[in-house]
Amino acid sequence: MRLGPTQRPPERNARVRVSVALVALVSLVFSGCAAAGVIRATPDTSPTAGLAPTTVRPTPRPPASPVADDNLPRIERVTLASAVEQDGTPKDEGSVFPEHPTRVFLCVKASAVKANTSFRAVWFENGRIIGQSDATAPSDSPTATWVALGYSPVFALNPHVDHTVELVVNQTSIGRYAFRVGVGNAKQVIAEATLAVSTDASSSPVGAASEFYVTVQQMVLWARVSNEVDPSSMSFATTWYRGDTQVAQIGPDGGQPSLPPTPTPASRRMTFTWLTPSGLTPGGYHVDLYLNGQLVASYPFNISVVPPATPTPQATPTHAPTAAPNTPTPVPTLPPTVAPTPAVHAAAVDDLVITTVVDPDSHAPTGARLVTLEGEAQSLVKPWFAIEVSNLSKSDTLEIVVTLNGGEYGTRKLKATNIAAGWIAANIALDTPRAGEQPYTYGVSVLLNGQRTLDTTLVVSVANTP
Repeated sequence: MRLGPTQRPPERNARVRVSVALVALVSLVFSGCAAAGVIRATPDTSPTAGLAPTTVRPTPRPPASPVADDNLPRIERVTLASAVEQDGTPKDEGSVFPEHPTRVFLCVKASAVKANTSFRAVWFENGRIIGQSDATAPSDSPTATWVALGYSPVFALNPHVDHTVELVVNQTSIGRYAFRVGVGNAKQVIAEATLAVSTDASSSPVGAASEFYVTVQQMVLWARVSNEVDPSSMSFATTWYRGDTQVAQIGPDGGQPSLPPTPTPASRRMTFTWLTPSGLTPGGYHVDLYLNGQLVASYPFNISVVPPATPTPQATPTHAPTAAPNTPTPVPTLPPTVAPTPAVHAAAVDDLVITTVVDPDSHAPTGARLVTLEGEAQSLVKPWFAIEVSNLSKSDTLEIVVTLNGGEYGTRKLKATNIAAGWIAANIALDTPRAGEQPYTYGVSVLLNGQRTLDTTLVVSVANTP
């Protein structure tokens, strides 16, 4: 018996089609569910007030303050010089240098210096960098020390443009310092010079010598500028030494020279007055004269304990010449009676007052007499220097000389005028110390016709700030 299929072919095919269709339907359903899930995860771009997320804003903070560099040393002084000592201490300080300087130094006095502190001087000519000098502290140095940053120009400096040098410490700019460049051969400018104790009305030296008694109150270097030179654009200075020790730095009395349209012999004469301290040490001294920072000449002199010799007066003959025989003795003729000339009282300085207020008309001090004065750090104070005079005439010269640390700070020549009895006042600006620096003690002297009369001091300090 032939065995046949248990199901008819049409039914089996129909079931197969139903199964395939069912599988396809299930796959479609699952595929649609997956697609629907992706769509639901896509955010709606239309704004919906109720579902908008809350924006979280950070709490405002003040801008951060600059962080101070704790590695910076304390800069106590900055100066320029044409030479330095072995330890970096400046020699021949100045702000004017020749066109062909061998070397120029920016000298920095600093304390609390830490190891590896870097010092840099950047040299500028007409705003363009022409050189750079660097030094690094090898170790900690809590006490004050000098750092000398030397620069040797390759080419001549241009005297007709500006020159500055910037100090940078640990990549922090401390400040810029200007200097000038001079011109010409300095040694051909001064025609003659001598040391004296004063000058007369025609600006000629008085008491010229090379040796002076130990009680001398002032020394004057008198110099005459050559007739072939116009000194109007030049800068002169002197440095005074006892042996190798510097004792004073002094500029020209009355300021730098400037020729009038019609020069006179006196207009080419300069004086540099050193008001010697009491108890002058005997020994050898010398004074160096500089023009535009370049040494012109050195003038030696000696301070002696031996008083100067007094001139011996000439002896007057005590006997009359023998008369010729039979010649009558002449009767002496008496001089005519002359009326006595009224005594002329010399000009005098009676008082010196430093104050902050003076009468605008009489110039008499109306404020308190000052011995100390406060001001802001690294700024200026401008007190009045009131001088009481008597019998002053236009032919008299009256000057105020201010010194600081034994060196001349400045000189003010007051306007010549006729005053029988009254006051003359001048307003003079003085530097204040840096913050935390010791007060400055200024010495003030009044010179009448080149002679020192009254002296006082003024201590300038930094005002205490809360």
